[in-house]
Amino acid sequence: MCYARVGTYRFKNVRAAHIRNLLLCRDTPEEFERRMTEELSHKRYAGKWIRLHDSGEFFSDEYVLTWMRIMRNSPGVRFYCYTKEISRFRRLVVDDAPVNFLWCWSLGGKEDHLIDLKTERHADVFPTVEALIAADYTDQTESDLLSVLSESPLVGIPANRIPHLLKKQGQETFGSLQRARDEKLRAKNSGTDQDFALVH
Repeated sequence: MCYARVGTYRFKNVRAAHIRNLLLCRDTPEEFERRMTEELSHKRYAGKWIRLHDSGEFFSDEYVLTWMRIMRNSPGVRFYCYTKEISRFRRLVVDDAPVNFLWCWSLGGKEDHLIDLKTERHADVFPTVEALIAADYTDQTESDLLSVLSESPLVGIPANRIPHLLKKQGQETFGSLQRARDEKLRAKNSGTDQDFALVH
């Protein structure tokens, strides 16, 4: 259900730019850090909020630590992100976060089970605004910054109006789809273990 696999993300020039940026981050992190820090020093970013990633994720410890240095070296800029990298963030960020950085856990990933859905800030994608309101989530449609600034830790995002993805999602949320998938995998692994035990 990844939105970054549809629409403008599939344009050759957009895809090429994303690949170029990924290779810069992955293969020459020092150069990425230097360029990003230099770019963020321009006065046009002073007092602004910058969202890290419109797609993609914190793919390594080194990449997370690079961003933390960039943020600390850009104190006049504020940063936020969504992430599914719960364990990595708990290990590297939560107790040592730059003061100008906020994040929101994003449901629909393999580490959803690590999130306390009652108390920890997280976002879930609902089929409609009405569905998220009915579930007592806060609608962030007015501003993406509500993902990190709203009073409620329950952040609801209405699904993008992409017909084939809406059909696939049905009345579920990204979180409920992931929970169903996790349960299916648990049942499959449990069944495999039982078969193995019976053979021996």
